[in-house]
Amino acid sequence: MVICAGCNQFRYWGALIVGISGYFVFLSVRKVIRRLKVDDVLDGVSLHVGGGYWGTIGVSIFKENGLFLNPCRATAYVTTNHIIMQFLYNFLTIDSLIRLC
Repeated sequence: MVICAGCNQFRYWGALIVGISGYFVFLSVRKVIRRLKVDDVLDGVSLHVGGGYWGTIGVSIFKENGLFLNPCRATAYVTTNHIIMQFLYNFLTIDSLIRLC
């Protein structure tokens, strides 16, 4: 679930970092859901909200020509402003989807 948003944009090490850190985000959200005593037998909320949210944000950070890599090496069409705008669009899209639910 975590890696789905950027499966074709990550380098192998970026996919590994996003996947491992997404697991810890999943565990954190799972712990919060259990403390709130929400009946979520299959951990669907933790998986989709925790892992999916981090995976979507992780695309703009760890993709090739992302924020984590040196933006100076980006192609002429992918500037630092474009990468930052993609990060903000991903964040705002997820935020508005959560608010709608």
